Amino acid sequence: MDHPDFLRAYAEAKWAVPKRAPVAAGSFAALLRAALKSDHYLQSEPATRAMFRRHCDSLLEAFGKLPARGLRSRHIRANLPTSTLPGHRLRTWRFLCSFGVATALLDRNEALDVVMPKAKKKGGHPAWTQADITAFRARWPMVSATRAAFELLRFTGARISDAVLIDPGMVGATACCHIAGSRPVARRMCRGPAPCRMTPRTCPMTGA
Repeated sequence: MDHPDFLRAYAEAKWAVPKRAPVAAGSFAALLRAALKSDHYLQSEPATRAMFRRHCDSLLEAFGKLPARGLRSRHIRANLPTSTLPGHRLRTWRFLCSFGVATALLDRNEALDVVMPKAKKKGGHPAWTQADITAFRARWPMVSATRAAFELLRFTGARISDAVLIDPGMVGATACCHIAGSRPVARRMCRGPAPCRMTPRTCPMTGA
């Protein structure tokens, strides 16, 4: 550990790591930096932390140098349309404001006055016709992973995020897979069992 070569390499590596620029006390940047070290943030799911981090990076550019206590609900409301995911942006604002009030960095949670924006209706995906299904099966042979995935999704009614969790132990001789029985597939977002909408029919994957 005390070898000169090791100490030299350690010193060089230490200086090579860029230091974060200091932020002014009471600034929005100081609030944001403290919030990203909080237990709430660190104990959140990885996907939630990634979401907060992305939006915090954007908020830092827009508000970083401003005084945190000058934040008002009108500023939050005006900022939401600048994001492609305004609902996620508001969740980030609520996280920051809640932390700010709890740590006395803010006097009031201004995000409470801002209503969650309504999601835009996209109309959904058009349903496949029997001709679409026939054409797809003609294009992809049974031995292909693409065809297997299609048949699995079609005959179980599982979502993609649930279908990837199906293992060989769920496959039986009379149906594609046994999801609706004693081994439900847990849905990732709502943490509950995913009901299988499979109806009795011939499954091309099993020949049943």
